Amino acid sequence: MHAARRNATPPSRGAVARWTLVLCAAALFGPLWGHCRPSTAGAEPASASAAPGSAVQDTALLHALEADKHLGDLATPEQKARVLIRIGDAQRNAGAMPEALQAYRRAQLLIEEALEKGGAAPSLVLAGSDLQMRIGVLYFDLGDLDKSIACYNDALRLLEESHEELSENELSDRKVRAFNNIAGVYIHRSDFPTALLYFQQAVEMNRPLKNLRNEGSLNNNIGICHMEMGKYDLADQHFLKALVVRKENGDVRGQAQVLNNLGKNQTKVRNFAAARDHFEQALALGRQIGSRESMVITLESLSLLYDTLGNHKAALGAFRAFKALNDSLYSTESRTTIARLEDEFRRDKEK
Repeated sequence: MHAARRNATPPSRGAVARWTLVLCAAALFGPLWGHCRPSTAGAEPASASAAPGSAVQDTALLHALEADKHLGDLATPEQKARVLIRIGDAQRNAGAMPEALQAYRRAQLLIEEALEKGGAAPSLVLAGSDLQMRIGVLYFDLGDLDKSIACYNDALRLLEESHEELSENELSDRKVRAFNNIAGVYIHRSDFPTALLYFQQAVEMNRPLKNLRNEGSLNNNIGICHMEMGKYDLADQHFLKALVVRKENGDVRGQAQVLNNLGKNQTKVRNFAAARDHFEQALALGRQIGSRESMVITLESLSLLYDTLGNHKAALGAFRAFKALNDSLYSTESRTTIARLEDEFRRDKEK
C-alpha cells in the first residue's frame, strides 16, 4: 500500500484543500491550556496547537490559508466554524493576530447561528466555550488583559447556561482550564494572591477528574506564585509535585519546564550548585526532544547564573548558544510570515 501511494499521481491542489477541510472538520477539540507566562517566571505556556516557530507551524499555516479558499464546500455552520477555528489557531501561532481574531469571530457567528437553529447540543456548547478560551488567549497575547478575562468569563457563562446538557467531566475540565487562564492574567499583573485563589479552585475541580496533565500544570503554576511571593519552600514543594506527575505522564517538555523553574527557585535562595544541576537537567531534556524553545529558556537561565557566579567564560558560551537558537526561532517566524504574505499576494492577483 505504501509503494502504491508513492507511485500514484499527486492529488490536485483542490483535492488537497478538500481533504484538509475534511480533516479539520473531523478533528476533536483537544485540551487547550492557555497562558500563565510572566516574563520572569517561565510559567505554563501549553497550548493545543503547535509551538510558534516549529516546522509544523509553517505547514499548518499554508494548509489553513488553502482551506479558507474552499470553506464553502462544507455543508453545516458547525463544520465551517471548526475549520475557521483551526485557521485562527494557525494564524495566531504565526503571529498574525488580527487575522486570527477575524477567523475566530467568523467562527463565533457560525456557532451562534448553529446554537439558535439546533439548540444547545453538547458539541456546539463545548465548541463555543473552547472558542471563547482561544479568543481569551489571543487577547492575552495582545496585552488586552480585561478583554482576556471577559472571554474566559463568557466561556464559563456558556458552560453554566448549558450545564444540564453536559457531563460532569466535560463541565469540570473546561472550568479547570478557564480558572487556570484567569489566574494567568493575575500572574501577569503580579497579583499572585488572587492568582492562587483561582489555581486552588482549579485544583479542587481537577481532583475527581484525576487529570495528570492538569495536575502537573497547576502545581507548576502554583509553585511560580509562591516563588514570586518569596515563599521558596512552598514553591519547591509544588515544583517537585509537578515534576513527579510529569514523569508519570511522560511529559518530557513539561519536565524541562519544571526543572528550569526549580533552578530559578534555587537561585533565589542562593543555592547556585543545585540551580545549575536543575538547569543542566532541563537543557539535556530539551536537547533530547529537540525543543529549541525549551533550550532557549534554559540557556538564558544558565547564562545569568554563570554571570552571577563570576564565571564569565561559561556565561558567554551559554549566552552565545542562547542567542543563536533564539535568532533561529525568529528566522523561522519570518519565513512563516513571508509564506503568508506571498499567499495573500497570489490571491490578490487572482481577483
